[in-house]
Amino acid sequence: MTDIPAPRHIPDRLDKPLRSAIFSWEALLVVVAVAIFAINSFASPYFLDPYSLSDLTFNFTEKGLIAFAMALLIISGEIDLSVAAII
Repeated sequence: MTDIPAPRHIPDRLDKPLRSAIFSWEALLVVVAVAIFAINSFASPYFLDPYSLSDLTFNFTEKGLIAFAMALLIISGEIDLSVAAII
């Protein structure tokens, strides 16, 4: 007789899609972003001001575009640190 172990059953994450969606990394990031937004809105009365929000959006967009370009360069293997020098 051979001693062949029975195959193990590995539970699939798709068994409970709602639970896996709630406890996912992306859900945690959304909760943290909402919490930071709520804390900042209570800490400063000017945080929800339209001028402040548009200024924040412009500042983050500029750095986000540079970070996106850097990510594409690094992913493609053409690591170019000269882009980081202009930040």
